[in-house]
Amino acid sequence: MRRLFRSYRPLLAVAAVLVAFGVTFVWPLENALDFDIDRSPRAQAAKQQDAYDLRRLRVLSRVILKVKDAYVEPKRVDARRMLLSGLNAIQRSVAPVLVHYHDGDPKVEIQLYDKKAEFRVDDVTAPWQLTERFKSIFGFLQDNLREEDLDLRDVEYAAVNGMLRTLDPHSVLLTPDVYNEMRTSTRGQFGGLGIVIALREGLLTIMRPLPGTPAERAGLLKQDRIVKIDDEATLNMPLDEAVKRLRGTPGSNVDVWIRREGAQGFQKPKKFKLTRAIIHLDSVESRMLSGGIGYIKISSFQGNTHDDMERSLAELHRQPMKGLVLDLRDNPGGLLEQAVKVADAFLTTGTIVTTSSNDPSQRDEKFATREGTEPNYPMVVLVNGGSASASEIVAGALQNHDRALVVGQTTFGKGSVQLLYDFPDDGSALKLTIAQYLTPGDVSIQGVGIVPDIAIDPMTVDREDMDLAVDDVYTRESDLRRHLTNERASDEIKSAVVMRYYLPPSTREAIRSAAPEDSPENAQEDEFLTSFSRDLLAKAGRAGRKELLADAAPVIAQSSEKELARAIAELKKLGVDWSVGADGGASDVAVSAEPSPSAATAGQPFELKVKVTNNGKAPLFRLRGETKSDYPLFNGRELVFGKLSPGESREWTTTLGVCTVEKEKRRCNLPDDATDRADGIRIAFEEAHGHAPPATEIRTTVKSLDRPQFSYQYQVADPAGDGDGRIERGESVTVFFDVQNTGKGKALNVTANLRNLGGPGVLLRDGRFELKEIPAGEARRVAFTFDMLPDFEGDHAEVEVSVADLQLREFASEKLRINVEPKTVDTVAAKSGNVLAKDGTPVMAAPDANARAIARTTEGVVSFPAEATIGDFVRVNLGEGRPGWIASKYLATGEPAKGKVVFDKSRMPPRLTVDYAHTLVTRTRTLKLTGKATDDARIRDLYIFVGAKKVFYQANRGDTKVLDFTADVPLEPGINYVSVFARENQDVVTRDTFVVRRDGEGGELLKTPDHDSEEADEFEGD
Repeated sequence: MRRLFRSYRPLLAVAAVLVAFGVTFVWPLENALDFDIDRSPRAQAAKQQDAYDLRRLRVLSRVILKVKDAYVEPKRVDARRMLLSGLNAIQRSVAPVLVHYHDGDPKVEIQLYDKKAEFRVDDVTAPWQLTERFKSIFGFLQDNLREEDLDLRDVEYAAVNGMLRTLDPHSVLLTPDVYNEMRTSTRGQFGGLGIVIALREGLLTIMRPLPGTPAERAGLLKQDRIVKIDDEATLNMPLDEAVKRLRGTPGSNVDVWIRREGAQGFQKPKKFKLTRAIIHLDSVESRMLSGGIGYIKISSFQGNTHDDMERSLAELHRQPMKGLVLDLRDNPGGLLEQAVKVADAFLTTGTIVTTSSNDPSQRDEKFATREGTEPNYPMVVLVNGGSASASEIVAGALQNHDRALVVGQTTFGKGSVQLLYDFPDDGSALKLTIAQYLTPGDVSIQGVGIVPDIAIDPMTVDREDMDLAVDDVYTRESDLRRHLTNERASDEIKSAVVMRYYLPPSTREAIRSAAPEDSPENAQEDEFLTSFSRDLLAKAGRAGRKELLADAAPVIAQSSEKELARAIAELKKLGVDWSVGADGGASDVAVSAEPSPSAATAGQPFELKVKVTNNGKAPLFRLRGETKSDYPLFNGRELVFGKLSPGESREWTTTLGVCTVEKEKRRCNLPDDATDRADGIRIAFEEAHGHAPPATEIRTTVKSLDRPQFSYQYQVADPAGDGDGRIERGESVTVFFDVQNTGKGKALNVTANLRNLGGPGVLLRDGRFELKEIPAGEARRVAFTFDMLPDFEGDHAEVEVSVADLQLREFASEKLRINVEPKTVDTVAAKSGNVLAKDGTPVMAAPDANARAIARTTEGVVSFPAEATIGDFVRVNLGEGRPGWIASKYLATGEPAKGKVVFDKSRMPPRLTVDYAHTLVTRTRTLKLTGKATDDARIRDLYIFVGAKKVFYQANRGDTKVLDFTADVPLEPGINYVSVFARENQDVVTRDTFVVRRDGEGGELLKTPDHDSEEADEFEGD
């Protein structure tokens, strides 16, 4: 079902790194219960940055040793390639590092700022040489990375994961944070409150309390807002930070402040004192379907999965159960021993799974036992492209032993086994592929997956987003770079039956928009597979896979006829005749295609109009077309013509944008943040009797919107406190934040946020503002507020102010370090009336000559309402309760004011101008870029990526506010994503991205290489 579900990207998603697509032996699991990330060695060492020595190779040397001793395919261990890939990973993650290398060169040059060093690579042929060479390279980096605010551990972690990419997609170094979370999820329990939480509009929101947990017993409800945890406000708090604060040792207490709306709501936030308990993570869901058919869904294989399933089966057996649906859809895997136990519950004899490594003596077979085996009732296993590793073991064992009928879509196809090696020194762990597994009969599913006995595919009739083709949306093992292969795997196995069913557009939209954390009882999911499996089992006369398949024929025929009739009826409403008549022979079809408009603009409608004319003597039936393009948004769009009689012309228009529903009104536009690009679209046709016309091809261009850019200014003040301009404990603090759109384009959906970075003692009050649209040149002002609690510890507070256009993905942010001073008695004298300030007077943020000027008078004398004096400064009212301070020496006498006040908004990301002569299509191997980066503070450096490969770096050693650059950017055949970055500092970066297509020398379209450049596992030099 095209564009229905998100494709799985196992190596890009954090969840996938944790458990997904990995049959994992968690070792040593018992130690995981005592792991606390806040007390981990990494957390302690992070406070001692200078003490970390990259040259010691604390992690890298251990990883190399484990790879040498245990990796499943020693022939893949290429030390030179690992070195280059590790360097590539470093240059991708550390801005000033650029690696120069051409394939076959004996040396690699590493550039760090303006310093360069060469290192040999041609002599790196063994793991021990790899270790020695990285020691030298790390020494060069460590000696020269003093300007960068980064943790040197992250440099080593990047290098290790770069090396591991050369092996396979599943060998990876888990950083301490990731490893800790993975151990929590695999052991199936933790100390906490029992709530599923998510961020909604910047607010920590309860999606559902789990039954029988402290949260449910205390009366917490779905949609409750958690506004404070102990003494720390949660507004704009990252989700992982909130989880850390809510979890803890069982028996410990935590205060949770809840804001609730509606009939049961509170006028003010209410405190709930909760005692943490062991929270059991359920991976098993069960219920009884009609007709006496049981249903069990296993979402993952964790430490308690088998026991939970046994309890569910016992509950189902209390009613007369005639058959069972075992749902493994979207089950990414987990623990091998749990998968074996689950399969064993339904088998009486035979092999469940065999693991084989590079050492034949290490072959290990897991057999079924007769203990606890379920009765031999009819059984269906549901799978799809998201079913991986451990779930494939279960499905494969039950299918190969003819115990169950497998229904759904071909599974992910991961037939490898990973072992976890724990590194206690820093809390990280190596997940290394040490074996491949074989299903019964020594059959490998590596790269091919479990093929269902009955393949199920949905179809939807929707003029703007048609889906009639049998297709596959899941990214599978075989799509990943460097995936393992196995000679025992066969891609020639086919499903016995391919069955279609009708999915209404409204249901499809609900599935697309459903968030993972939405509660199951309210999630609208596709239930056809469940009801079809129930009907199949209810009418089955026999158990066993082959017998079930034979008995299913009437159900399949009846269901297929019914579902196709629904689709045909919907097509008829659109004027399409989807009938099939007799084959009339060869065809003569004229095709014309054109985009509308001819040049598309981001945020606007964009359509493809195709006209077909039957110039032949025989009718065509079920004529349809489908687009093929390197741009995913233009790929897989269907054009439906149906029956086309001789002499008849038909036209179909399909959207090439993204369809969304807002207030029951549907919009189909290109994304607002689409970049400049040019693409080819090939339209391939098919017809019921094979008389489709030849494919046709068109070219399109997309123009991006003019971008907004944010300049801003802030002032930290205490107008609700004692008004002395000093921030003290026990005071209410205001951060006045002025933002202006200084870019060429309108900002479409702007939010301004304040986030606490310093832990407890800072209680946010007003920390999020929805500013909506800001036209070019216009400004907005907000006032963030927070309380500096009396028990705040430390001499400064850290907060972050930010402004973002969520639609156009333009951001600006800054971390503020606010001095918190002891409570003193200041001589603040009240003052009334007005004071006059001279032309050019600086208005200060605080009564201090060294404070920052937030505004300046201009064009004459300005009159201000006076409020107070302290020392040589007068506090004046700048409007809307905002204070400013003017030194007495700038005060004037005389006539009323005629000047004005101009607020400073000079704080902004760098301005970046890139000239590529709008070359969106070229036949050359390089693209010449010129441009300039400017900044009112400082341009630190500029660098360029093509895809995931860094190709240019230039440090700014001249005028600190201007950096001119010229770069010859190498282009790969097909689509090239070119991104230019200009940095003011580690956190303030501007990016300009555009897309260039490189065609063949004769002008023919060259297809983009079939791989994901973000997962490139080897260095591609300049």
